[in-house]
Amino acid sequence: MRFSSSARHNGLRSFALGALLAASLTALPQAATPALAGEPQVQQTPDNMAIINQAERFLDRLTTLHAHFAQTVGDNGYTTGELWLSRPGKLRLNYDPPLRHQLVADGTFLYFWDDEIKNVTQTLLKGSMVDLIVRQNPSLTDGVTVTRVRYDDNTAAITLKSDSDPDQGELTLYFNRVPSGLLGWQVIDAQGARTEVRLSQVEAGQPIDRDLFYFYRPDK
Repeated sequence: MRFSSSARHNGLRSFALGALLAASLTALPQAATPALAGEPQVQQTPDNMAIINQAERFLDRLTTLHAHFAQTVGDNGYTTGELWLSRPGKLRLNYDPPLRHQLVADGTFLYFWDDEIKNVTQTLLKGSMVDLIVRQNPSLTDGVTVTRVRYDDNTAAITLKSDSDPDQGELTLYFNRVPSGLLGWQVIDAQGARTEVRLSQVEAGQPIDRDLFYFYRPDK
């Protein structure tokens, strides 16, 4: 199903906010994102803080990552693409045809190329959700607030909101507890649009060409 321009744009923006924060060393399995039973746990419990600390250790070990991604935006459509990440500060996402959109972080700025309208949006990387994962010392408490932690014996979910703009939406990270590994993520934006992402063919810790993290307008 081909989804509308507005739905597509909202979904891509949600992905830009959430995808990199959740980049991991493991691939999302083919099963759906886990739905955890029961009421959300109270954030300040020792068990919840241990889960948050464990997730931060995952992110701290992440140096480079190359993966393919599949993205679902509500009931409106399904897109795929390729992701490269190199800490600190570097990121690229290329969407597969027919979209051909791009998201690039060069260490200072974050660029989004909308290939449909041939337009580039540029913002500062610092202070963005993306910066939380690509900066030197990733944190799930600096610049964001953990609003909910849920878990069972096998899986856990951490929901985050931005401190500077809590109304922009929320990001939920899903990961295995044993063995440790991130499963995927979900973003709900300010309009309530839901975006889910899963990774596949993940390669971590391998050299990545630095030229990938320079942004050039594809139409030039």
